[in-house]
Amino acid sequence: MNTPHSYTTSWPSSSKYGKLIKGLFLAPEGYIYAGSDYNALEPRVAAIISKDIALRKILLEGYDSHSLYTSVYFEDELRERGLPNGPDITAAESLIIKEEAPDLRQNSKAVTFAMAYGGTHITVAKSLGVSKERAEEIVSSYHALHSGITDYYNIKTTEAEEDGYYSIENGLRLKAPGLLSLDQVVVEKTMRSATNALFQGFGMLTVESMNKFQQQIEDADMHFRVQMINTIHDAVYLYVEDDADTIKWVNDTLMPTMCTEFVDGQDIPLEAELDIGYSWLQQVTIANGVDTDNIASVLAECAEEEDKDADDE
Repeated sequence: MNTPHSYTTSWPSSSKYGKLIKGLFLAPEGYIYAGSDYNALEPRVAAIISKDIALRKILLEGYDSHSLYTSVYFEDELRERGLPNGPDITAAESLIIKEEAPDLRQNSKAVTFAMAYGGTHITVAKSLGVSKERAEEIVSSYHALHSGITDYYNIKTTEAEEDGYYSIENGLRLKAPGLLSLDQVVVEKTMRSATNALFQGFGMLTVESMNKFQQQIEDADMHFRVQMINTIHDAVYLYVEDDADTIKWVNDTLMPTMCTEFVDGQDIPLEAELDIGYSWLQQVTIANGVDTDNIASVLAECAEEEDKDADDE
């Protein structure tokens, strides 16, 4: 099959350009455009590696994550409203916060994202428009909630100061000479970059899955029916023959390949699902293990949607 080259863009899919760009990626005649990405890969890896209690609650017990963060960042504000508060709320109470305090929950997102990517109390103060002292309290509550991750970072940094590199669980080593700098700004920048890499380095699970899946394609003599065309972060994109049996083979083969255990004793599974359609823009998610009748029905819906879009143009 002669297929066009695929190019990626840095524009987020939610931007005004997202739909326009995605709409340019069409499957060749006789094929569909398919993709699969991991569900919350970094948090799952972090929970597995660090044994962090809060992350395990979110992933295993059905907590609304942003409400759990809200319960510790804005404990006093929730208490004043008579709502559940504090790190010991239940999963059900987290849903109450989601329903009754959407404003505080929205504010908590800015804090969580900032802290997840190396932000400081300065970042939090600017995001929320609060004092330095209040921002420091919020940052402290984040680290207290995620004591497992904080302890893991500290252990790895101590090791790196002695070894000269951060050792990632999958065998990678990240050199960190900046830790020995006399400039504290350089030291802190090095620590932020390195600690992010401790979990983000597991993005290579996507590449490992692609290598294994390509071998499965060749072993099954499916290379004219299934072609991997691209990867973006933790996602894999493919052209797949427009046939329910072929799509089922991909779904039944790629998902288990992506979701295999990567450490001994792993008790939090990796999750991924397959999206299919006739373009990157029009994608429908199918469940793992779904039968061919369901897939055929989804394909019919996708074709109908594509025809509708063509008529609108």
